[in-house]
Amino acid sequence: TYAFEPHPPTFRRLQENIWLNNSEVVAYDALLDNQDGCVAFDWNSDEIGSALHQINRSLYAEGQKVRAYKLDSFRNFHGLPQPDYLKIDVDGSEFDVLLGATMTLPGVKSVLCEMDYDLFPSMELIGALLRDTGFEVKSKHPHGTSTISNWVFQRADL
Repeated sequence: TYAFEPHPPTFRRLQENIWLNNSEVVAYDALLDNQDGCVAFDWNSDEIGSALHQINRSLYAEGQKVRAYKLDSFRNFHGLPQPDYLKIDVDGSEFDVLLGATMTLPGVKSVLCEMDYDLFPSMELIGALLRDTGFEVKSKHPHGTSTISNWVFQRADL
């Protein structure tokens, strides 16, 4: 299992949990995106596990500059194996992560993607991209009364 977390306080906690649980998870302090390069990562809080961070691709943007990778490029550079499953929870940037995984997706069996109904155009794009790559919606799991749900997409030929 590989985990990617660009938020420094959350990444440190992830590493602690991996160590405490003697887990075989390998964690990378990396931001997955639709392109390789440098982006401004403007987190709204230093609190561990905080959410709703913003990515700005402008060269002059405010925020911590971090290295962004397409999942395809990162896998190739680090020699990571083809994953069977992807779980994506990146607060509105799910479509960008998937765009950076076009070479990886054909070998994936299932994708769990957290989606927010308030970001409807993004949801439609995610659904279309995954359908075009051979996936279908298997299930939806709402987060209580919020507009957020975990959607599970499974390869249609499985």
